[in-house]
Amino acid sequence: GGWVRGQRQGHGELKYSNGSIYEGQFRNDMFNGEGLFTNNVGTIYSGMFFNGGLSNQPSCLNVIGDTNFTVKTGETLNLNLQLQNEDGETITEINNLEIIITAWYKY
Repeated sequence: GGWVRGQRQGHGELKYSNGSIYEGQFRNDMFNGEGLFTNNVGTIYSGMFFNGGLSNQPSCLNVIGDTNFTVKTGETLNLNLQLQNEDGETITEINNLEIIITAWYKY
């Protein structure tokens, strides 16, 4: 890539000190266009970027079905989840998305 008025433009690679790497298109010093971002733990985001983020980035996580659960120790909990973007559209393709669910118990 190149620099225009002190900002990254065109195709290039950005390596962060924590080990994360972005390779792809830049516009106005932000990720814009086709790109590949690998974070420092190995999660890969591939696709179209817009203004520094994935263009179809999930903004909402919905649980399909009952949202009240009673789970006893040792039982398995299966959830059907749906990711949506800011427009409410369901996202069906996303690479290596990690979802962390935190739970607590009542006694």
